[in-house]
Amino acid sequence: MIEMHKVFLNKEITEAKALYAIVDSAIYKEFHDLMDIEGEENIRILLKEPYLHGYETAAPYLMLLDIDDAITDGLLHAAKGEQWLTLIVSQKSLDALAEELRDMIVVESEMHARPIIYRFYDPRNLANYIHIHNEEELKMFYEDIGGALFTIDADDPSMLYAYRNDGIEMIDLKDEA
Repeated sequence: MIEMHKVFLNKEITEAKALYAIVDSAIYKEFHDLMDIEGEENIRILLKEPYLHGYETAAPYLMLLDIDDAITDGLLHAAKGEQWLTLIVSQKSLDALAEELRDMIVVESEMHARPIIYRFYDPRNLANYIHIHNEEELKMFYEDIGGALFTIDADDPSMLYAYRNDGIEMIDLKDEA
């Protein structure tokens, strides 16, 4: 199954694009062990001050991946049947993409006295996030991330959801192989 994911993602990645993962460390607790092994060079926390303080162990992180690396294999394998991993193929650098994503996570709401953290990147929220925006807002969203997002279906890991500028596509990786 992991090999099917990698074959598909390899087609999406061009010379100008890189593969990233948004990992929800509140759900995938093993991520902090992975950070200890991988180091922080290719990882950025997606919360910023003043919202960061005390939430480092439950924050979302952006990680630059190498499609042929054992870390990527491990993340794809661990995400099977779970809802904590969103993949992004983007032409932006790690730091530029992290900054764009940070600005999307903390939102103002008339219903709340202070800003709230909106987990749009969560595979359970992403489809709703896409559907509540108009065409112009979505265009800005995809321009901000500089690419496309992908999530693995929790019930059928051979199914991948692709969120692109032209809409949402369900991809059966068995057909892609």
